[in-house]
Amino acid sequence: MAMTFKINSQNDGKVVEIIFAGILDESFALEGELELAEIDHLIFDFQRLRYINSTGIKFWVGFMANVNAHTNIHSTFKNCPKFIIDQINSIIGFLPKRGEVESYFIPVFCERCEKSFRIHQFSKDETTDENEIIDSIQSLEDCQVFPKCRDQLVVDVAPDSFFRFLKANETEG
Repeated sequence: MAMTFKINSQNDGKVVEIIFAGILDESFALEGELELAEIDHLIFDFQRLRYINSTGIKFWVGFMANVNAHTNIHSTFKNCPKFIIDQINSIIGFLPKRGEVESYFIPVFCERCEKSFRIHQFSKDETTDENEIIDSIQSLEDCQVFPKCRDQLVVDVAPDSFFRFLKANETEG
């Protein structure tokens, strides 16, 4: 499945939201679709993105370098799956200099029903404590026993490395 994207433009093109779906790979060709000099705010929605390969990462970092060259552009990443957070944490330039992560998904595993879930979290909540994250969960889609299984839930990431991007948001913001 090749990557597709939808571009929504507001305020005479000053605010642009890009919604990704599929796989970000060598088919990444956003460069020619946008006039960066006219944009003040780029919003990237990764909720329906399924995967990013090494070529997609290379093209993405090149695109972010072009975004960085336009000092007027602020960028917001939202609905980031774990693999996007992993790239933000490990690759310099994946998140632009004037960029922030608005929201992301935390992988959670239920030891009782042996299923994995994704919990949507907003960066402004800034909790990295596993117990606070578990306590904040209101429901789990496709879980028949929730909330009875709450004591069996575990955050399925290494918190020290996964939440590094929040500290970067604090120092840059």
